[in-house]
Amino acid sequence: DAFFEENALIMTRKITRGSGSIKLTVNNLYVSENKVYVVIRTDEPTMGTCDMQYAFFAFVVDKDDVVGVNEVVTLD
Repeated sequence: DAFFEENALIMTRKITRGSGSIKLTVNNLYVSENKVYVVIRTDEPTMGTCDMQYAFFAFVVDKDDVVGVNEVVTLD
């Protein structure tokens, strides 16, 4: 409970890729008009593996920075 007095957790939606070799990184995270935007960068290798990738990203942010936020938008 003490943690959530000052902090909030932000989670992205599930990101699905057709290969586990694809590298996903967070390129940007910003707040605009009551939404948190998480911009995901995708780097595809020249050769991939034959497995699926399912990823989520989670962030700890200062609760004061997300007052009034009611949606998380994942851009990938």
